[in-house]
Amino acid sequence: MSSSTGNFRPSVTAARKIWSEGCEAIRKRHDSGTTGLKTVTDFSDLLDKVLLGLHHAIVKEKPEYKDRFSLVMHGGCGRREVAPFSDVDFMLLYQSELTKEVEGFARQYVQDVNDSGLDLGFSLRTPREAVSLALQEPEIFTSLTESRLLG
Repeated sequence: MSSSTGNFRPSVTAARKIWSEGCEAIRKRHDSGTTGLKTVTDFSDLLDKVLLGLHHAIVKEKPEYKDRFSLVMHGGCGRREVAPFSDVDFMLLYQSELTKEVEGFARQYVQDVNDSGLDLGFSLRTPREAVSLALQEPEIFTSLTESRLLG
């Protein structure tokens, strides 16, 4: 994460602070003897907190987005095995057709995650699209088998 504060939305500024301070606390605990497994789980919990905080901030500003999207974590994020500099692999699932509203939420959420200083691996799909792609692509299938619903 860069040290620049920029002109970020308040939720992004909060997320940057939570992530930075949380990473430092986890590093100190690890240096004091916390196991690797506990450390990656702590990073996962911290990441979940940041991602959900950003999601809730957008929904608070635009209540029409409430209950329209599901955040699904993949890979190490899905297994709750997040290393300090891991990329954030997630999928936003939505039920309806791709509308300007869906695109608007996804655009804002991805921007906020990126502005928070996290490296992002992201997809926007309906459940039908996710299943169809999983049946065609082994990498997507594997990713979905290691996924978990965050919110």
